[in-house]
Amino acid sequence: MTHDAMLAEALRAIGKAGPADPDACLYRSGVLDSYDLMQLLLEIEMRSGARLDLAALVERPITLAALEAAVETATAR
Repeated sequence: MTHDAMLAEALRAIGKAGPADPDACLYRSGVLDSYDLMQLLLEIEMRSGARLDLAALVERPITLAALEAAVETATAR
């Protein structure tokens, strides 16, 4: 399964749809609130089997593109 497909499944699992723009901030755009964001991050970690570097992830806007890159980095370790 590709990382973008896994992210789409994780969003569906928490009952949310991702933004059309993969560079839109999930939190600031209102797509996810803080609770939903934490659920999504946990869902991604469970599905990928990898631990995301949350400290690095939150240094910039949390976008689908940033999440995909974070999963790519985490699974490459």
